[in-house]
Amino acid sequence: MFTICTFKNISKTAGEALEYLGEVIRFDLLEDTIPGSSGIPYLILEEDTIRWPHKWHNQEPPVLFPPTSLNKNALMAIALTKLGHYDLALKYTTDPDLEIIIRCFKYLTEREGLPDLTWGYDYYGNHNRAILYHYTRKTDNGSSPAELYEMALAMAPDPELASFTARHYGVYLFDRGHVEHAEELLRNQIMNEAISEDAQYTLKFDLVSVLAKKLAVPYDQQLIAELKTLIGETLEFYESRGMDVQAALLLAEASEVANIEENYTESLGYINRAIATYRREELTEFLANAFFRKGTLLYTWAQNGNPQFFKSAAETYQEALKTFKKHTSPAVFAEIHHNLGVIYAEMPTDPKQEGIMAAVSASSFKESLEYFSKDGFPYNYAMITNNYANALMKYPAARNGDNFEKAIYYFKESLEIRNAGKYPLERAHTILNYLEACWRVHNINSGMERVRYRDMVRKALEVKKLTTDTELITQAEEHLKKLKELSRILTGS
Repeated sequence: MFTICTFKNISKTAGEALEYLGEVIRFDLLEDTIPGSSGIPYLILEEDTIRWPHKWHNQEPPVLFPPTSLNKNALMAIALTKLGHYDLALKYTTDPDLEIIIRCFKYLTEREGLPDLTWGYDYYGNHNRAILYHYTRKTDNGSSPAELYEMALAMAPDPELASFTARHYGVYLFDRGHVEHAEELLRNQIMNEAISEDAQYTLKFDLVSVLAKKLAVPYDQQLIAELKTLIGETLEFYESRGMDVQAALLLAEASEVANIEENYTESLGYINRAIATYRREELTEFLANAFFRKGTLLYTWAQNGNPQFFKSAAETYQEALKTFKKHTSPAVFAEIHHNLGVIYAEMPTDPKQEGIMAAVSASSFKESLEYFSKDGFPYNYAMITNNYANALMKYPAARNGDNFEKAIYYFKESLEIRNAGKYPLERAHTILNYLEACWRVHNINSGMERVRYRDMVRKALEVKKLTTDTELITQAEEHLKKLKELSRILTGS
């Protein structure tokens, strides 16, 4: 069931086509009024032409139909395509251009039914090829999706169509890491006053994702302020249209920004609203991702002086792991286990349960390191080994082996990657953690003690060269003072 918009004084051809269509398919006929594009699936008949208005909010594949000459079979084929009956639609058309577009719809929806086709090189042909090769990663041994998008943009017959193509080109660029280019493209289109409200807010919605990707320490306060304004405006638009899923995605981004600003209560409110929508709509992947974000929020909150939230963070991460399995989502699985390793080491626990929690923590760190290997992901490996070493120093004494000796090993692993050239601040922090472990380890003999002593002096002095942070320098000087006292004891002077 769908809607056809037409005008009171329709042509004889249009009347016959509608009568023919009505024998097979139910539809509503609206005269004079053309509804907005946000919800109703519809076609428009103008004189002897069929128009299929494009959809901004992902209700259907973003393939574009050019204005098509009106006849019985063409209207039947397009109507059946609109309803998803692609094989039946193909039986009603002998127009090769129309056949290509119907096959694109079928392929994007079902991933089958697309033989070699002879494409047009007008605006519609370039846009549709770009969409097909972008979203299916199929290639045509010719132009890349980026080149096709560029050609389509240059040939777009009006600003609305240009912005529709630009929207998907922006997604293509963003997915491939070309964030600055995607931002420039979206901003240029948003500034065009000739495009519809649906176009404006869809482009703003995508710009939120692009700007959120740029958030990094140290945070740009101007960028954060723009993001908050953009999210607020766009969220209001989607909520006013009853578009709950899009609103939930924006709420998740709002939660992230609030978390960065350490407004944890506000952040928790946003992500809980998003979770409620995903659960109601039964969107499993979105729900799992929201649990992941909520777990990270609670984990951050706990680390900032509120350890009571560690338990909730662990429980929320476990909800996410119901979807993010090791074999299907190994990177997210490993990242969650990295955080769980820290949580189980730091979470307030009954003394009788400390051994069990230590074992669970160590198991999570090992799960994480299984994916984030030293060669494949050196930055992640350095972060995880540093945190694992810190966790080892919090575990209860091991029956077999020395936790502090293990910690020193993992600190050294981290320091191999956190060199002074690339990561001076991270290296300074890791060195100070390493020095703490060295003070607490049991040295097997005096020779080892002297070697470790000299190494500790070198590393404490190195911290003073790595950073201007007064707190870190003070810690390094405290270690040097204690080492000097130890030297006097060792030498008897």
